[in-house]
Amino acid sequence: MLDALETLLSGLFGPFIPFLQAAKPYVPFILIGLVALACVVRFGTPYVLGLIRRLTTRTPRSLFKIKRELLAQPDICEMYAPANQYINDRDEGKKGGAQFAWLSPFPRAVRASIKRNPVSRTRKLNARAQVAAAAKCITVRAPHAADNVVGDLEEHYRIDMKLDGHDRKEIENLEGRVKAQLGLRETQRINTADNYTMSIIAHKSDAEDPLVGQKYGSELFKDNPAKTPSALPCAVTQSGNIFTVPMHHTLVFAGTGGGKGSVIHAMILQLLRFWEQDRVKFYGIDPKMSELKAYRETSVFEDVVQDTEEAQELISHVYELMNNRSRSTTIDVEKGDLKRSLDATTETPMVVLVIDELLDLLLSLKNLGKPGAATASQLTGILAKGRSLGIYVVAATQSADKELLGRMRVNFANVIVLRQDSVYLNDMFLGEKAAERGFDSTAIPASNKANGYKYAGIGFSKQETGDPVKVRFAYTSDDDLIEVIKNYPKEDDDLFGGIPSLPEPAEVDKPEQSDATSINLEEDLTGLPDLNDDEEVNA
Repeated sequence: MLDALETLLSGLFGPFIPFLQAAKPYVPFILIGLVALACVVRFGTPYVLGLIRRLTTRTPRSLFKIKRELLAQPDICEMYAPANQYINDRDEGKKGGAQFAWLSPFPRAVRASIKRNPVSRTRKLNARAQVAAAAKCITVRAPHAADNVVGDLEEHYRIDMKLDGHDRKEIENLEGRVKAQLGLRETQRINTADNYTMSIIAHKSDAEDPLVGQKYGSELFKDNPAKTPSALPCAVTQSGNIFTVPMHHTLVFAGTGGGKGSVIHAMILQLLRFWEQDRVKFYGIDPKMSELKAYRETSVFEDVVQDTEEAQELISHVYELMNNRSRSTTIDVEKGDLKRSLDATTETPMVVLVIDELLDLLLSLKNLGKPGAATASQLTGILAKGRSLGIYVVAATQSADKELLGRMRVNFANVIVLRQDSVYLNDMFLGEKAAERGFDSTAIPASNKANGYKYAGIGFSKQETGDPVKVRFAYTSDDDLIEVIKNYPKEDDDLFGGIPSLPEPAEVDKPEQSDATSINLEEDLTGLPDLNDDEEVNA
Protein backbone atom coordinates (compact mmCIF):
# COMPACT_ATOMS: atom_id res chain seq x y z
CA MET A 1 0.00 0.00 0.00
CA LEU A 2 2.74 2.41 0.98
CA ASP A 3 4.73 1.45 -2.05
CA ALA A 4 1.75 2.24 -4.26
CA LEU A 5 1.30 5.66 -2.58
CA GLU A 6 4.99 6.46 -2.98
CA THR A 7 4.82 5.50 -6.62
CA LEU A 8 1.79 7.74 -7.10
CA LEU A 9 3.40 10.75 -5.40
CA SER A 10 6.62 10.23 -7.31
CA GLY A 11 4.66 10.24 -10.52
CA LEU A 12 2.85 13.45 -9.58
CA PHE A 13 5.67 15.47 -8.01
CA GLY A 14 8.71 13.73 -9.38
CA PRO A 15 9.46 16.42 -11.94
CA PHE A 16 9.40 19.08 -9.17
CA ILE A 17 11.65 17.30 -6.67
CA PRO A 18 14.89 18.81 -8.08
CA PHE A 19 13.37 22.29 -7.85
CA LEU A 20 12.12 21.73 -4.30
CA GLN A 21 15.52 20.51 -3.22
CA ALA A 22 17.13 23.57 -4.82
CA ALA A 23 14.64 25.89 -3.07
CA LYS A 24 15.11 24.29 0.34
CA PRO A 25 17.63 26.94 1.54
CA TYR A 26 15.12 29.68 0.68
CA VAL A 27 12.14 28.22 2.50
CA PRO A 28 12.37 30.65 5.45
CA PHE A 29 12.40 33.62 3.07
CA ILE A 30 9.47 32.20 1.13
CA LEU A 31 7.48 31.83 4.34
CA ILE A 32 8.30 35.39 5.37
CA GLY A 33 7.18 36.58 1.94
CA LEU A 34 3.92 34.72 2.22
CA VAL A 35 3.26 36.23 5.65
CA ALA A 36 4.09 39.70 4.32
CA LEU A 37 1.75 39.17 1.38
CA ALA A 38 -1.02 38.08 3.75
CA CYS A 39 -0.50 41.26 5.81
CA VAL A 40 -0.58 43.43 2.73
CA VAL A 41 -3.83 41.81 1.62
CA ARG A 42 -5.31 42.02 5.10
CA PHE A 43 -4.44 45.61 5.87
CA GLY A 44 -4.12 46.98 2.37
CA THR A 45 -7.56 45.90 1.22
CA PRO A 46 -9.46 48.44 3.39
CA TYR A 47 -7.13 51.18 2.16
CA VAL A 48 -7.63 50.23 -1.49
CA LEU A 49 -11.39 49.96 -1.05
CA GLY A 50 -11.45 53.31 0.73
CA LEU A 51 -9.32 54.87 -1.99
CA ILE A 52 -11.70 53.63 -4.66
CA ARG A 53 -14.67 54.98 -2.70
CA ARG A 54 -12.96 58.35 -2.17
CA LEU A 55 -12.09 58.69 -5.84
CA THR A 56 -15.56 57.77 -7.04
CA THR A 57 -17.23 60.18 -4.60
CA ARG A 58 -14.48 62.83 -4.88
CA THR A 59 -14.15 63.04 -1.12
CA PRO A 60 -10.91 64.38 0.43
CA ARG A 61 -9.08 61.90 2.61
CA SER A 62 -9.59 63.91 5.81
CA LEU A 63 -13.36 64.05 5.23
CA PHE A 64 -13.55 60.33 4.39
CA LYS A 65 -11.94 59.53 7.74
CA ILE A 66 -14.61 61.65 9.42
CA LYS A 67 -17.33 59.70 7.62
CA ARG A 68 -15.78 56.41 8.86
CA GLU A 69 -15.95 57.73 12.43
CA LEU A 70 -19.53 58.87 11.97
CA LEU A 71 -20.75 55.48 10.68
CA ALA A 72 -19.26 53.79 13.74
CA GLN A 73 -21.80 55.65 15.89
CA PRO A 74 -24.44 52.97 16.75
CA ASP A 75 -27.56 55.15 16.70
CA ILE A 76 -26.75 56.72 13.34
CA CYS A 77 -26.03 53.41 11.61
CA GLU A 78 -29.04 51.64 13.14
CA MET A 79 -31.44 54.46 12.24
CA TYR A 80 -30.54 54.40 8.57
CA ALA A 81 -30.02 50.61 8.32
CA PRO A 82 -31.60 48.61 11.19
CA ALA A 83 -29.66 45.39 11.84
CA ASN A 84 -32.79 43.23 11.83
CA GLN A 85 -33.18 43.96 8.12
CA TYR A 86 -29.78 42.38 7.46
CA ILE A 87 -30.12 39.21 9.57
CA ASN A 88 -31.09 36.06 7.68
CA ASP A 89 -31.39 32.33 8.46
CA ARG A 90 -28.51 30.18 7.28
CA ASP A 91 -29.19 27.41 4.81
CA GLU A 92 -29.69 24.08 6.58
CA GLY A 93 -26.39 22.31 7.13
CA LYS A 94 -24.36 25.28 5.92
CA LYS A 95 -21.58 26.49 8.18
CA GLY A 96 -19.01 29.25 8.13
CA GLY A 97 -19.92 32.67 6.83
CA ALA A 98 -17.41 34.56 8.98
CA GLN A 99 -17.63 38.37 8.77
CA PHE A 100 -14.48 39.98 7.42
CA ALA A 101 -14.76 43.65 8.41
CA TRP A 102 -11.57 44.49 6.52
CA LEU A 103 -13.35 43.79 3.23
CA SER A 104 -15.40 46.97 3.78
CA PRO A 105 -14.27 50.59 3.19
CA PHE A 106 -15.66 51.21 6.71
CA PRO A 107 -14.10 48.38 8.78
CA ARG A 108 -14.56 50.04 12.15
CA ALA A 109 -18.29 50.52 11.57
CA VAL A 110 -18.64 46.85 10.48
CA ARG A 111 -16.84 45.57 13.58
CA ALA A 112 -19.02 47.79 15.78
CA SER A 113 -22.16 46.39 14.15
CA ILE A 114 -21.03 42.76 14.63
CA LYS A 115 -20.27 43.44 18.27
CA ARG A 116 -23.59 45.07 19.11
CA ASN A 117 -25.71 42.60 17.10
CA PRO A 118 -24.73 39.05 18.16
CA VAL A 119 -26.64 36.29 16.34
CA SER A 120 -27.00 32.54 16.82
CA ARG A 121 -25.16 29.99 14.66
CA THR A 122 -28.30 29.38 12.67
CA ARG A 123 -28.52 33.02 11.63
CA LYS A 124 -26.25 35.39 9.75
CA LEU A 125 -25.75 39.19 9.97
CA ASN A 126 -24.58 40.89 6.80
CA ALA A 127 -22.87 43.77 8.60
CA ARG A 128 -20.98 44.99 5.55
CA ALA A 129 -24.23 45.49 3.62
CA GLN A 130 -25.77 47.24 6.62
CA VAL A 131 -22.94 49.78 6.89
CA ALA A 132 -22.86 50.29 3.12
CA ALA A 133 -26.58 51.16 3.17
CA ALA A 134 -26.09 53.67 5.99
CA ALA A 135 -23.12 55.20 4.19
CA LYS A 136 -25.33 56.13 1.24
CA CYS A 137 -27.38 58.42 3.49
CA ILE A 138 -24.48 60.47 4.88
CA THR A 139 -22.16 62.86 3.06
CA VAL A 140 -19.24 64.68 4.62
CA ARG A 141 -17.94 67.43 2.37
CA ALA A 142 -16.36 70.83 2.16
CA PRO A 143 -18.73 73.70 2.96
CA HIS A 144 -20.39 75.50 0.08
CA ALA A 145 -19.42 79.13 -0.48
CA ALA A 146 -22.91 80.16 0.65
CA ASP A 147 -22.35 78.40 3.99
CA ASN A 148 -20.08 81.26 5.10
CA VAL A 149 -17.42 78.97 6.57
CA VAL A 150 -13.70 79.61 6.49
CA GLY A 151 -10.74 77.77 8.01
CA ASP A 152 -9.01 74.39 7.89
CA LEU A 153 -11.12 71.72 6.18
CA GLU A 154 -10.30 69.22 8.93
CA GLU A 155 -11.67 71.62 11.54
CA HIS A 156 -14.68 73.06 9.71
CA TYR A 157 -16.79 70.95 7.36
CA ARG A 158 -20.36 70.15 6.38
CA ILE A 159 -22.38 67.01 7.06
CA ASP A 160 -25.47 66.23 4.96
CA MET A 161 -27.82 63.63 6.44
CA LYS A 162 -30.72 62.41 4.31
CA LEU A 163 -34.14 62.18 5.90
CA ASP A 164 -34.66 58.84 4.10
CA GLY A 165 -38.30 58.66 5.13
CA HIS A 166 -37.63 59.69 8.74
CA ASP A 167 -39.19 62.61 10.53
CA ARG A 168 -36.87 65.62 10.49
CA LYS A 169 -37.02 65.72 14.27
CA GLU A 170 -35.47 62.24 14.41
CA ILE A 171 -32.49 63.43 12.40
CA GLU A 172 -32.18 66.60 14.46
CA ASN A 173 -32.10 64.49 17.63
CA LEU A 174 -28.92 62.83 16.33
CA GLU A 175 -27.07 66.15 16.29
CA GLY A 176 -25.80 65.70 19.85
CA ARG A 177 -24.52 62.20 19.04
CA VAL A 178 -22.73 63.53 15.97
CA LYS A 179 -21.11 66.20 18.11
CA ALA A 180 -19.96 63.65 20.72
CA GLN A 181 -18.75 61.06 18.19
CA LEU A 182 -16.58 63.52 16.28
CA GLY A 183 -15.45 65.61 19.26
CA LEU A 184 -16.95 68.80 17.88
CA ARG A 185 -16.97 72.12 19.67
CA GLU A 186 -19.99 73.48 17.84
CA THR A 187 -22.59 72.44 15.29
CA GLN A 188 -24.80 74.75 13.29
CA ARG A 189 -27.86 73.74 11.29
CA ILE A 190 -28.21 75.48 7.94
CA ASN A 191 -31.09 75.82 5.52
CA THR A 192 -30.63 74.54 1.99
CA ALA A 193 -32.82 74.08 -1.07
CA ASP A 194 -32.85 70.30 -0.46
CA ASN A 195 -35.96 69.52 1.59
CA TYR A 196 -34.96 65.87 1.90
CA THR A 197 -31.69 66.51 3.74
CA MET A 198 -30.63 68.05 7.04
CA SER A 199 -27.32 69.87 6.75
CA ILE A 200 -25.11 70.95 9.61
CA ILE A 201 -21.83 72.81 9.74
CA ALA A 202 -19.40 71.07 12.09
CA HIS A 203 -16.70 73.03 13.92
CA LYS A 204 -13.97 71.09 15.70
CA SER A 205 -12.48 74.38 16.87
CA ASP A 206 -13.92 77.85 17.31
CA ALA A 207 -15.74 78.95 14.18
CA GLU A 208 -13.95 81.61 12.16
CA ASP A 209 -15.97 84.60 11.02
CA PRO A 210 -15.38 85.27 7.30
CA LEU A 211 -15.96 88.96 7.96
CA VAL A 212 -12.89 89.18 10.19
CA GLY A 213 -10.48 88.34 7.43
CA GLN A 214 -12.07 90.83 5.03
CA LYS A 215 -11.69 94.55 5.52
CA TYR A 216 -13.45 96.74 2.98
CA GLY A 217 -12.60 100.32 2.13
CA SER A 218 -14.18 103.11 0.14
CA GLU A 219 -13.65 101.13 -3.05
CA LEU A 220 -16.87 99.32 -2.10
CA PHE A 221 -18.78 102.57 -2.71
CA LYS A 222 -17.06 103.16 -6.02
CA ASP A 223 -17.72 99.62 -7.21
CA ASN A 224 -21.31 99.63 -5.92
CA PRO A 225 -22.69 103.17 -6.20
CA ALA A 226 -26.20 103.81 -4.94
CA LYS A 227 -28.70 103.89 -7.80
CA THR A 228 -31.31 105.63 -5.71
CA PRO A 229 -31.08 107.62 -2.46
CA SER A 230 -33.53 105.20 -0.87
CA ALA A 231 -31.15 102.18 -1.03
CA LEU A 232 -27.50 102.56 -0.02
CA PRO A 233 -24.94 99.74 -0.51
CA CYS A 234 -22.79 100.17 2.60
CA ALA A 235 -21.61 96.77 3.84
CA VAL A 236 -20.86 93.14 3.03
CA THR A 237 -22.59 90.07 4.47
CA GLN A 238 -20.89 86.87 5.67
CA SER A 239 -21.63 85.26 2.32
CA GLY A 240 -19.81 88.06 0.53
CA ASN A 241 -22.93 89.75 -0.84
CA ILE A 242 -23.35 93.52 -0.83
CA PHE A 243 -25.65 94.68 1.96
CA THR A 244 -27.93 97.61 1.19
CA VAL A 245 -29.23 99.90 3.92
CA PRO A 246 -32.75 101.16 3.09
CA MET A 247 -33.06 104.86 3.72
CA HIS A 248 -35.06 105.33 6.90
CA HIS A 249 -34.54 106.73 10.37
CA THR A 250 -31.38 104.89 11.44
CA LEU A 251 -29.86 104.32 14.87
CA VAL A 252 -26.26 103.10 15.16
CA PHE A 253 -25.32 101.66 18.55
CA ALA A 254 -21.69 100.76 19.18
CA GLY A 255 -19.22 100.72 22.03
CA THR A 256 -15.77 102.30 21.95
CA GLY A 257 -13.88 101.06 18.89
CA GLY A 258 -17.00 99.43 17.45
CA GLY A 259 -16.80 101.45 14.26
CA LYS A 260 -19.99 103.53 14.29
CA GLY A 261 -18.21 106.08 12.11
CA SER A 262 -18.07 103.48 9.34
CA VAL A 263 -21.86 103.48 9.13
CA ILE A 264 -22.21 107.26 9.21
CA HIS A 265 -19.57 107.89 6.55
CA ALA A 266 -20.84 105.05 4.36
CA MET A 267 -24.34 106.52 4.20
CA ILE A 268 -23.03 110.05 3.56
CA LEU A 269 -20.61 109.00 0.81
CA GLN A 270 -23.27 106.95 -0.97
CA LEU A 271 -25.62 109.94 -0.92
CA LEU A 272 -23.00 112.37 -2.27
CA ARG A 273 -23.90 111.82 -5.92
CA PHE A 274 -27.52 112.80 -5.15
CA TRP A 275 -26.32 115.81 -3.16
CA GLU A 276 -24.47 116.90 -6.31
CA GLN A 277 -27.85 116.76 -8.10
CA ASP A 278 -29.45 118.95 -5.38
CA ARG A 279 -31.68 116.03 -4.40
CA VAL A 280 -30.22 115.63 -0.88
CA LYS A 281 -29.41 118.11 1.90
CA PHE A 282 -27.32 117.32 4.99
CA TYR A 283 -27.38 118.78 8.49
CA GLY A 284 -25.11 117.62 11.31
CA ILE A 285 -24.88 117.68 15.10
CA ASP A 286 -21.76 116.36 16.81
CA PRO A 287 -21.36 117.30 20.51
CA LYS A 288 -17.80 115.87 20.61
CA MET A 289 -17.00 117.07 17.07
CA SER A 290 -15.46 113.73 16.21
CA GLU A 291 -17.05 111.91 13.26
CA LEU A 292 -18.52 114.98 11.52
CA LYS A 293 -15.60 117.34 12.04
CA ALA A 294 -14.24 116.81 8.53
CA TYR A 295 -17.52 117.85 6.93
CA ARG A 296 -17.30 121.31 8.53
CA GLU A 297 -14.56 121.97 6.01
CA THR A 298 -16.80 121.07 3.08
CA SER A 299 -19.89 122.43 1.37
CA VAL A 300 -21.60 119.04 1.65
CA PHE A 301 -23.38 119.86 4.92
CA GLU A 302 -25.57 122.90 5.24
CA ASP A 303 -24.04 123.15 8.70
CA VAL A 304 -22.39 121.02 11.37
CA VAL A 305 -22.85 122.27 14.94
CA GLN A 306 -21.40 121.28 18.28
CA ASP A 307 -22.85 123.43 21.06
CA THR A 308 -26.22 122.56 22.55
CA GLU A 309 -27.68 125.98 21.77
CA GLU A 310 -26.66 125.64 18.12
CA ALA A 311 -28.13 122.14 18.07
CA GLN A 312 -31.43 123.55 19.33
CA GLU A 313 -31.50 126.07 16.49
CA LEU A 314 -30.66 123.45 13.89
CA ILE A 315 -33.28 120.95 15.12
CA SER A 316 -35.87 123.76 15.19
CA HIS A 317 -34.89 124.70 11.64
CA VAL A 318 -35.33 121.13 10.36
CA TYR A 319 -38.59 120.85 12.31
CA GLU A 320 -39.95 123.96 10.59
CA LEU A 321 -38.84 122.64 7.19
CA MET A 322 -40.82 119.51 7.91
CA ASN A 323 -43.94 121.41 8.95
CA ASN A 324 -43.75 123.74 5.94
CA ARG A 325 -43.38 120.77 3.63
CA SER A 326 -46.31 119.04 5.31
CA ARG A 327 -48.56 122.05 4.88
CA SER A 328 -47.59 122.62 1.26
CA THR A 329 -47.93 119.03 0.10
CA THR A 330 -51.17 118.47 -1.79
CA ILE A 331 -52.77 115.32 -3.16
CA ASP A 332 -52.65 114.87 -6.93
CA VAL A 333 -55.98 113.20 -7.68
CA GLU A 334 -55.39 113.13 -11.44
CA LYS A 335 -52.20 111.10 -11.05
CA GLY A 336 -53.54 109.09 -8.13
CA ASP A 337 -50.71 110.34 -5.87
CA LEU A 338 -51.74 110.68 -2.24
CA LYS A 339 -48.29 112.04 -1.32
CA ARG A 340 -47.85 109.46 1.41
CA SER A 341 -44.14 109.66 0.70
CA LEU A 342 -42.11 112.18 -1.24
CA ASP A 343 -39.43 111.34 -3.78
CA ALA A 344 -36.06 113.07 -3.49
CA THR A 345 -36.23 115.79 -6.14
CA THR A 346 -34.77 119.26 -6.55
CA GLU A 347 -38.15 120.67 -5.42
CA THR A 348 -38.41 118.36 -2.41
CA PRO A 349 -34.86 117.20 -1.64
CA MET A 350 -34.25 114.47 0.91
CA VAL A 351 -33.17 116.02 4.20
CA VAL A 352 -30.75 114.00 6.32
CA LEU A 353 -30.08 115.09 9.89
CA VAL A 354 -26.95 113.29 11.15
CA ILE A 355 -26.48 113.22 14.92
CA ASP A 356 -23.36 111.73 16.45
CA GLU A 357 -23.36 111.01 20.20
CA LEU A 358 -27.15 111.13 20.54
CA LEU A 359 -26.86 110.29 24.25
CA ASP A 360 -24.75 113.37 24.97
CA LEU A 361 -27.18 115.57 23.09
CA LEU A 362 -30.24 114.27 24.95
CA LEU A 363 -28.58 114.65 28.33
CA SER A 364 -27.50 118.20 27.48
CA LEU A 365 -31.07 119.03 26.47
CA LYS A 366 -32.36 117.64 29.75
CA ASN A 367 -30.06 120.00 31.64
CA LEU A 368 -31.67 122.97 29.91
CA GLY A 369 -35.07 122.25 31.44
CA LYS A 370 -38.17 123.29 29.46
CA PRO A 371 -36.27 124.76 26.46
CA GLY A 372 -34.38 121.47 26.17
CA ALA A 373 -37.60 119.47 26.52
CA ALA A 374 -39.12 121.52 23.71
CA THR A 375 -36.17 120.68 21.43
CA ALA A 376 -36.41 116.99 22.36
CA SER A 377 -40.09 117.07 21.45
CA GLN A 378 -39.25 118.60 18.08
CA LEU A 379 -36.72 115.82 17.46
CA THR A 380 -39.35 113.26 18.41
CA GLY A 381 -41.74 114.93 15.98
CA ILE A 382 -39.18 114.72 13.16
CA LEU A 383 -38.80 111.00 13.85
CA ALA A 384 -42.57 110.49 13.99
CA LYS A 385 -43.55 112.44 10.85
CA GLY A 386 -40.39 113.10 8.87
CA ARG A 387 -40.02 109.88 6.87
CA SER A 388 -43.12 110.36 4.75
CA LEU A 389 -41.94 113.90 4.00
CA GLY A 390 -38.44 112.86 2.96
CA ILE A 391 -36.75 113.97 6.20
CA TYR A 392 -34.58 111.39 7.99
CA VAL A 393 -32.52 111.15 11.15
CA VAL A 394 -29.30 109.13 11.20
CA ALA A 395 -28.11 108.95 14.80
CA ALA A 396 -25.22 107.20 16.54
CA THR A 397 -24.52 106.57 20.19
CA GLN A 398 -22.07 104.69 22.39
CA SER A 399 -24.68 103.95 25.03
CA ALA A 400 -28.44 103.76 25.28
CA ASP A 401 -31.34 103.15 27.59
CA LYS A 402 -34.98 102.28 27.00
CA GLU A 403 -36.24 105.22 29.07
CA LEU A 404 -33.61 107.55 27.68
CA LEU A 405 -34.72 107.10 24.09
CA GLY A 406 -38.39 107.12 25.03
CA ARG A 407 -40.77 107.38 22.09
CA MET A 408 -37.88 108.00 19.73
CA ARG A 409 -36.78 104.36 19.79
CA VAL A 410 -39.81 102.93 18.00
CA ASN A 411 -39.34 105.26 15.03
CA PHE A 412 -35.83 104.05 14.24
CA ALA A 413 -36.76 101.44 11.63
CA ASN A 414 -33.10 100.71 10.90
CA VAL A 415 -31.10 99.64 13.92
CA ILE A 416 -27.44 98.77 13.49
CA VAL A 417 -25.69 97.28 16.52
CA LEU A 418 -21.94 96.93 16.37
CA ARG A 419 -19.68 95.62 19.11
CA GLN A 420 -20.89 96.61 22.60
CA ASP A 421 -21.02 95.07 26.10
CA SER A 422 -24.68 94.71 27.12
CA VAL A 423 -26.75 91.61 26.30
CA TYR A 424 -29.81 93.49 27.55
CA LEU A 425 -29.31 96.32 25.05
CA ASN A 426 -28.42 93.82 22.34
CA ASP A 427 -31.80 92.10 22.74
CA MET A 428 -33.64 95.40 23.17
CA PHE A 429 -32.53 96.54 19.72
CA LEU A 430 -32.21 93.26 17.81
CA GLY A 431 -35.21 91.42 19.21
CA GLU A 432 -36.16 89.09 22.03
CA LYS A 433 -33.42 86.55 22.86
CA ALA A 434 -31.42 87.73 19.85
CA ALA A 435 -28.15 86.86 21.57
CA GLU A 436 -29.32 83.29 22.24
CA ARG A 437 -30.31 82.96 18.59
CA GLY A 438 -26.80 83.87 17.47
CA PHE A 439 -27.20 87.63 16.94
CA ASP A 440 -24.89 88.60 19.79
CA SER A 441 -22.96 91.85 19.40
CA THR A 442 -21.27 91.29 22.78
CA ALA A 443 -19.47 88.26 21.30
CA ILE A 444 -17.66 90.42 18.75
CA PRO A 445 -14.10 90.98 20.05
CA ALA A 446 -13.02 94.49 20.94
CA SER A 447 -11.09 96.51 18.38
CA ASN A 448 -8.22 98.81 19.21
CA LYS A 449 -5.07 100.26 17.75
CA ALA A 450 -3.00 97.28 18.94
CA ASN A 451 -4.97 94.79 16.80
CA GLY A 452 -5.38 97.19 13.91
CA TYR A 453 -9.11 97.63 14.61
CA LYS A 454 -9.52 94.11 13.31
CA TYR A 455 -13.22 93.85 14.16
CA ALA A 456 -14.35 97.46 13.65
CA GLY A 457 -17.47 97.84 11.55
CA ILE A 458 -18.70 94.28 12.21
CA GLY A 459 -22.18 94.03 13.65
CA PHE A 460 -25.84 93.28 13.05
CA SER A 461 -28.40 95.24 11.08
CA LYS A 462 -32.05 94.99 12.07
CA GLN A 463 -34.60 96.29 9.62
CA GLU A 464 -38.39 96.49 9.68
CA THR A 465 -38.84 92.81 8.82
CA GLY A 466 -36.84 89.64 9.31
CA ASP A 467 -34.00 88.57 11.57
CA PRO A 468 -30.85 90.65 11.99
CA VAL A 469 -28.11 90.20 9.39
CA LYS A 470 -24.42 90.08 10.33
CA VAL A 471 -22.43 92.47 8.16
CA ARG A 472 -19.23 94.46 7.98
CA PHE A 473 -19.42 98.11 7.00
CA ALA A 474 -16.80 99.54 4.68
CA TYR A 475 -14.11 101.64 6.35
CA THR A 476 -13.71 105.29 5.43
CA SER A 477 -10.11 106.41 5.98
CA ASP A 478 -8.77 109.88 6.76
CA ASP A 479 -7.49 110.02 3.18
CA ASP A 480 -11.03 109.40 1.93
CA LEU A 481 -12.36 112.30 4.03
CA ILE A 482 -9.55 114.57 2.90
CA GLU A 483 -10.50 113.76 -0.68
CA VAL A 484 -14.08 114.83 0.09
CA ILE A 485 -12.78 118.11 1.54
CA LYS A 486 -10.70 118.75 -1.59
CA ASN A 487 -13.52 117.86 -3.97
CA TYR A 488 -16.19 119.86 -2.13
CA PRO A 489 -14.46 122.80 -0.38
CA LYS A 490 -16.39 124.94 2.07
CA GLU A 491 -18.18 127.92 0.56
CA ASP A 492 -19.92 129.55 3.51
CA ASP A 493 -19.90 129.08 7.27
CA ASP A 494 -23.28 130.48 8.24
CA LEU A 495 -26.25 128.19 7.80
CA PHE A 496 -28.91 130.67 8.71
CA GLY A 497 -27.22 133.63 7.01
CA GLY A 498 -24.99 132.78 4.07
CA ILE A 499 -26.35 129.45 2.91
CA PRO A 500 -29.97 129.68 1.75
CA SER A 501 -32.41 127.33 3.38
CA LEU A 502 -34.26 124.71 1.40
CA PRO A 503 -36.78 126.06 -1.12
CA GLU A 504 -40.06 125.94 0.74
CA PRO A 505 -43.26 127.92 0.43
CA ALA A 506 -43.91 130.80 2.77
CA GLU A 507 -45.25 129.89 6.13
CA VAL A 508 -48.96 129.98 6.70
CA ASP A 509 -50.95 130.11 9.88
CA LYS A 510 -50.54 126.88 11.74
CA PRO A 511 -53.71 124.94 12.48
CA GLU A 512 -54.29 124.02 16.06
CA GLN A 513 -53.12 120.54 16.98
CA SER A 514 -55.64 118.08 18.30
CA ASP A 515 -55.00 116.25 21.55
CA ALA A 516 -54.27 113.09 19.53
CA THR A 517 -51.38 114.67 17.65
CA SER A 518 -49.98 117.13 20.18
CA ILE A 519 -46.51 116.53 21.58
CA ASN A 520 -45.97 116.56 25.33
CA LEU A 521 -42.80 118.56 25.93
CA GLU A 522 -42.11 116.97 29.29
CA GLU A 523 -42.93 113.36 28.40
CA ASP A 524 -40.00 112.81 26.05
CA LEU A 525 -37.36 113.36 28.73
CA THR A 526 -39.25 111.87 31.67
CA GLY A 527 -37.12 109.36 33.48
CA LEU A 528 -33.82 110.50 32.02
CA PRO A 529 -30.85 109.95 34.35
CA ASP A 530 -29.08 112.94 35.81
CA LEU A 531 -26.27 114.29 33.68
CA ASN A 532 -22.79 113.25 34.71
CA ASP A 533 -19.94 114.48 32.60
CA ASP A 534 -18.57 111.83 30.20
CA GLU A 535 -20.48 109.05 31.97
CA GLU A 536 -22.12 106.42 29.77
CA VAL A 537 -25.60 105.32 30.69
CA ASN A 538 -26.20 101.60 30.51
CA ALA A 539 -29.02 99.33 31.41
